Amino acid sequence: MKKTISSILSLVLIFSSVLVLFMYDLGKAEAAVYNVGSTRLYQDEDNPNLYYFVGMVYYDVWKNNAGQWTDEGHKPGDTVATVDGGTYQFTFASGRRVKDITVKPFDFN
Repeated sequence: MKKTISSILSLVLIFSSVLVLFMYDLGKAEAAVYNVGSTRLYQDEDNPNLYYFVGMVYYDVWKNNAGQWTDEGHKPGDTVATVDGGTYQFTFASGRRVKDITVKPFDFN
């Protein structure tokens, strides 16, 4: 009886180890790619060829176990000048061409 239980536990351990090895992806960490379709673009009321898009990102701010603020020491209420939100990939209807792109941070003042 003990030999049977030991064998079953050994098989479960081996099987779970194999599953972890093949199911866990150790690939490179890459920036997110956000697909932006026509439903997320805002068309200008005065110019039907002009569209706007606002990219939204977040920045984690928390204290570690030592009570220090994470990353570059940013804490709630600070202004973070540069936040990498990933890559935006725009999809337009066929026959559309992009003539010009202007990218600027939102001025909240």
